[in-house]
Amino acid sequence: MYAPVVTRIALLISTLLTFAAPSFAAPPEPPTSALLWWRLDPSGFQSAAAPSTDLEPLLRALAASGIIGDDAGGIAKGLLAASVVGRVPHTLCVLPLSATTDDPAPLAFILELADPADHKPHIRTIEAILSPAAPVAPNNTRDPQSTKPRGTQSPLKLPGGLTGVSYTEPDWTAQQELSWVSRPGAFTIALGRGALPRWLESSAKAGVPQPSTWLAHRQAVAESRPPGAVFLEAFADLNALRRALPVLVGDGKVAQLLNAWNLSNARRFMLHGRWIAPLDVARRDPAMPIPPALRNQKPAPYAGPPLLAIDATWEARSEPPPAPGNKGGAVHRLALTESFWPVAEIPFPPPPGSFIMVSRNSAHRWIDLGAATYGATRTPDGRARFANSLDAWRFKTATALDRLLAKMSPWVIISDVPRPAVAMIGGATVYIPMRPGADDGAIARDLAAVLQKFQDRVTQTPAAHGSPRTWSLRLESAGAVRLISWGLVPTGSRGLVLVGGLDLGLGVAPGNIIEHNRAWLAEQNGK
Repeated sequence: MYAPVVTRIALLISTLLTFAAPSFAAPPEPPTSALLWWRLDPSGFQSAAAPSTDLEPLLRALAASGIIGDDAGGIAKGLLAASVVGRVPHTLCVLPLSATTDDPAPLAFILELADPADHKPHIRTIEAILSPAAPVAPNNTRDPQSTKPRGTQSPLKLPGGLTGVSYTEPDWTAQQELSWVSRPGAFTIALGRGALPRWLESSAKAGVPQPSTWLAHRQAVAESRPPGAVFLEAFADLNALRRALPVLVGDGKVAQLLNAWNLSNARRFMLHGRWIAPLDVARRDPAMPIPPALRNQKPAPYAGPPLLAIDATWEARSEPPPAPGNKGGAVHRLALTESFWPVAEIPFPPPPGSFIMVSRNSAHRWIDLGAATYGATRTPDGRARFANSLDAWRFKTATALDRLLAKMSPWVIISDVPRPAVAMIGGATVYIPMRPGADDGAIARDLAAVLQKFQDRVTQTPAAHGSPRTWSLRLESAGAVRLISWGLVPTGSRGLVLVGGLDLGLGVAPGNIIEHNRAWLAEQNGK
C-alpha cells in the first residue's frame, strides 16, 4: 500500500539525477539523524537561469489531463517535477519520524525548495502530479473529471506559528499523508504524518555530524581535485537504510540495488559535485607522461566553460570506520568525471555552454549498470522476465553492439548547448566523437540492429540536403510527442560526432539539439 504514494512523491524528487551549478560557501550540515541527504544548487546553469520554460505549462497539462497513457503520463510528471526542482537550490532528506527510537521506520521524506519567488506554481505542480490516471472508457476515451485529486486537504498547524496543508486519500495510511508549507524563501513538501513538524524542528537545531561521517569524505575529494566551489553533496547512511527501506519496498530491492551499484560492502556513501574554474582546467591528462616532443612547449590555455567534477566516496564495512587523524579505515574514491580537457582526442573545441562534463566512455559498463538498476527495481517475477528479455537482446545484438562501440572514441562530453528546455541533466547534450574513418552507413546499420527491439518507438530520418542522419524516440509508441533525438553530425575532415539529448516536441523530426549543434560544428570546421 505504501509503494504507490512513494512512486508519486518520487516524481516530485525525480531530479536526483540533476547536475547543476555553482556553490555553497560552506556546505550545510544535515540533521544528525538523517539517513539520506541531498543538497544541490543549480542556480549557475543556463537551464536554471530562465524564470520559466514554455514546456512547463504543456507538461502540467499533459500530467493532469489523462489524455496520454499511464507510462507516458509518468514521464510527463517526472519532467514537470524536474522543471521546477532543477531551477532552485533544494534539499532532499530522509530521517526517522521519531527522535527517540533506534528503529528508523517509519520515515519522513522531505523536499525543500529554497525559492524566494511565488510558490503558487509549486502547488499547481503538486496537484498535477497527484492527479491519478483517468480510467479508459469502452470508446477509448478518458474522463477528464476523473483525473482530479481524489483526496482531501486540511490546514496543518506547524512550529513557529506556521500553517501548512495536509493531503490524504481515503485508502492512505498515516505514513502516506502528504503535507506542504510555504514560508519566506522556502517551499517544503513532506511525506508521512508528522514529517513536516519533525523537519522544521530538526532543521532549526541541526547539529554537526561526527568527523568520521562527512569530513573524511570531503577531504578525500579535496586532496584529489583542483580547488573548486561545491554545488552538490549527497550522503547516505547505507547501514541505516538496510534496516529501514525493506519495510517500505520489500522484495529484496534494497540489497539488489546496492549489489547493482557495487555498494554491497559499503557503510556510508557520498556523491560530490564541484566547479573546476577554466584557469584550473588542464588540456591533457596530468597522470600521463608528457611526450618528449611536447616537453619544451608551453601548452595553450584551456578556453571553455567550467568543468563539473563529480566524485563518489564510500567506506567499506569490512574496514573500521574512518576516525579523526586519519586513523581507522580508508575512504575510497571514484572520479566519475575528469578535471581536464583532452584536446588532442576531441575533434571540436569545448562547447560554449555554461558547463562541460568530461567522462571516459565505458558504454558496456553503463549498459550493464542501467540494466542491473532497472532489474533491481522490479518484483522477483518481473526481475526474472526482464533478465530473460535482456539475455535474448544481448544474444541478438552482441556483434552489432560490439562493432558500434568499437567505432566510438574513448571520451563522452556533456554540455548544455543549446539551453535545455527542462532544467535537468537529461536535458543536456551528449557528444560522442566517432573514431577516424567511421562510416555513417555502417554506424546506422549497427545502430538499427541494436534498436530493433524498440523499433515501434524509434524513427530514423536519413541524411539529406545537408541535414545529418537522425533518430527520434517517441514518448509512447502510438503518440506524436518526441522525447529524445540523436544524430550523426559531420565535422568535415575531423569525422563524425554522435550528438543527442532530451528533445521534447511534436512529431518525429529532430528538433533544436541536432540542428543547433550541426550549425555550430560546421562553423568550427570552417575555422
